[in-house]
Amino acid sequence: MDEIEQETRAVAERWFEEIWNRRNPATARELWGRDFIGFMEGLPPLALEDFLGFQSQLLGAFSDLRIHIQDIVVDGDRAVVDWKLTGTHDGPLVGIPPSGREIEEYGLTKFRVERGKVVEGRDSWNFGSMLDRLARPSIRTLVERHGLTRRQAEVALLLADRRSTKEIAKRLDVRLNTARRHVQAVLRRLGLNGRDEVADAIGKVDIAPSGPHSPNGAA
Repeated sequence: MDEIEQETRAVAERWFEEIWNRRNPATARELWGRDFIGFMEGLPPLALEDFLGFQSQLLGAFSDLRIHIQDIVVDGDRAVVDWKLTGTHDGPLVGIPPSGREIEEYGLTKFRVERGKVVEGRDSWNFGSMLDRLARPSIRTLVERHGLTRRQAEVALLLADRRSTKEIAKRLDVRLNTARRHVQAVLRRLGLNGRDEVADAIGKVDIAPSGPHSPNGAA
């Protein structure tokens, strides 16, 4: 790896570790190139203050948020970072009240670096899909409204997220046959014929109006 590639990798690593995991906006200001504009799929470009506003919203909604770098591929002044975002939804987010749900989101960020500054950044992750899942009722609401046990409520949420029985077993750390029994119990309790009906059956929470927000930014 030559000197340029070493610098590119170092900047990419600092972006996630210092800006996100250490919550240091000063690093964002340091690494943000003068002409840098960030991009996220389907959304308008954002400037530095837009990014910092989005970061503040996300960290306020997930106090334990952490971004884990899975892999970095570097080619000259360009880097592609494969990452995983985890956290607990313990604060409001764009009108969605805290759900207590644990999230695990995956995405890619592409960087171009010049003289130690990020001059181009593009994100790929489904922020809208995450919001849709967070808008599901809380476990407590499902228990009280539908008479589910806590474990059944967890299964209902996973079914609403279109998780397979195998995925449910892995997420809950139970045997596959145990997961199957939980799925059938949820369907019986909700009076449903199939798992594809669960999302509509449990519905979503009422989302309070919120101020302007921009779900943009190199995550």
